[in-house]
This record gives sequence, structure tokens and C-alpha cells, in this order.
Amino acid sequence: MSQVFAALQEEKNPEVGMTPLIDVVFQLLVFFMLTSTFAAPALDLTLPQLNDNVSPSEPNAWSVEIDAMGTIMIEGTPASGDLTQQFANLAQSNEARTAVALRADQATDHGIVLELMQALGDAGLSQVFFVYEPKTDGTATP
Repeated sequence: MSQVFAALQEEKNPEVGMTPLIDVVFQLLVFFMLTSTFAAPALDLTLPQLNDNVSPSEPNAWSVEIDAMGTIMIEGTPASGDLTQQFANLAQSNEARTAVALRADQATDHGIVLELMQALGDAGLSQVFFVYEPKTDGTATP
């Protein structure tokens, strides 16, 4: 009887089958591969890069400056009133000058820069570039 009891105990030790586990892993893998193709970026962006080979100014560009307090200077004259109208007048006065060199202080509010860029675009001056000064250690600052 002890031999029968020993044989019954050996059968009660279950073995874990690997086949269902592998099936589940493959299903999860396929699921994540299919869903990851739908996670495309929301915007197609080409980010600007600073390069020491680029000239910091263009001779035919209008000069626009913004200080840390948000004061806007257009060609050395303080801007007042409707910026879009002022930029439209500039564009009409000299149609050969279509670019704008924008100098903004590092502490300038981002919203002011965006409003200024919107006014430039509305006036038809869409070629805007930021002027920067290279650091003394070789890297560039905005």
C-alpha cells in the first residue's frame, strides 16, 4: 500500500506548462506593436539649430528688438499702437526688405515674442530669424 500512496503523491505535483505563457506573451507583443504605430507625433517639427557658421545678421533685414521689460524697438524707434499696421507700413515702404532680424532679451516673456511674430506674419513679413551672440567658450546663446 505504501507503493500506491507514493505513486499517487508523485502525480499530485503539477507541472506548469510554458505553452499558454508563451502564447500570452506573443499576444501582448503583437498588441503593443500594432498600437505603437498609431502613436505618431502631433506636430511635424523641424527644430532650429545654432551654428557658428551662420552670420548673425542680414544686411537687408528689418531690425526688431525686445528688452526684458517687453519694450519693442523697430529700427531703433519705440513701437506703439498696432504692431501689425506698423510692420505693414514698413513692408510697403521697402518691398525689397522682407526679412526681420529679431533680437530678444533672454528674460523676455515668451508670450510677447509670440505676439510679435504673429504681427510680423500678419503684415507679410514671414522671414524671421533670431540674432544671437556666441559665448566665449564656443557655444551659442540666444
